[in-house]
Amino acid sequence: FFVSITPEASRIGTTIKRLVEDDEQYVHVPPLGMGLGLEVIAEWMKLVGRTLTARQWDLVTKALAYCTLPLFVKLIYATVARKRENGKLLVSHALSYITAARSGLSDSEVEDLVR
Repeated sequence: FFVSITPEASRIGTTIKRLVEDDEQYVHVPPLGMGLGLEVIAEWMKLVGRTLTARQWDLVTKALAYCTLPLFVKLIYATVARKRENGKLLVSHALSYITAARSGLSDSEVEDLVR
C-alpha cells in the first residue's frame, strides 16, 4: 500500500516509520520546486499534444506557489490536461479547489479531480 504524508504530520510519520520494518520501504519524496514543477507539467502536456493559454499557465503557477509535491503537481496536470471543452472556467475552478485543499484531499476528492 501507499501512504503519503507531509512533514507537518511528523507524529504520524514517526508512527509509520516504527510500523514499517524495512527502512527501504520508506521513501522521502521532496517537493519539486516551482521551476521543475512547471517543466514537468509542460512536458506532460507536450506528450498528450496539448497547450495551455497564458491565463491557464498563470493559474498553474498560482497553484504551484502553494505546493510543489509530486502528487500535487500530478493533480494539477490531470486537471489542466482534461479535454479542451472544459474551458477556462472549469480549469480555474478545479485549480482553485486543489489550491484550497493544501492540507490534503480525501480519496474520493482525488478521484473526482482525475476523472
